[in-house]
Amino acid sequence: MRTYKRRTERADTPKDVLERACHLIIFDTKSIDATSKKYNIPYKTLHRYVAKRKEKLERNPNLTRAELTLDSVGYIKNRQVFTDEEEEEAFASYLKKVADIYYGLTPYETRKLACQFAIKTNKAMPDSWRTKLLAGED
Repeated sequence: MRTYKRRTERADTPKDVLERACHLIIFDTKSIDATSKKYNIPYKTLHRYVAKRKEKLERNPNLTRAELTLDSVGYIKNRQVFTDEEEEEAFASYLKKVADIYYGLTPYETRKLACQFAIKTNKAMPDSWRTKLLAGED
């Protein structure tokens, strides 16, 4: 959303800190309680992420420390179509390139391109995007 301002400081632990803490617990056999205090992460949050990593490790036991990463951290906005940062950056660079060629884009044309990009990359999107072939204003 364009005008959304976060009102809380909950779930603001960076991804790399959570990964370091999970690796300490899983590979270096540190306790969850001590690690949560050391990195200032709530105990239950760290417990949840460690359980996910252990489950992933059980399914594929030959994963290395570098390959055992977290998929997502914190809250994801409701119905967010482009969740991956790389996709968002790729789309932004494409928009810049197109805007340079055509002397800028109107918001309507940008929304149309966003919808086309989401369809090409097989993203889950609201039904209104498919019927109108146009992304939402946000």
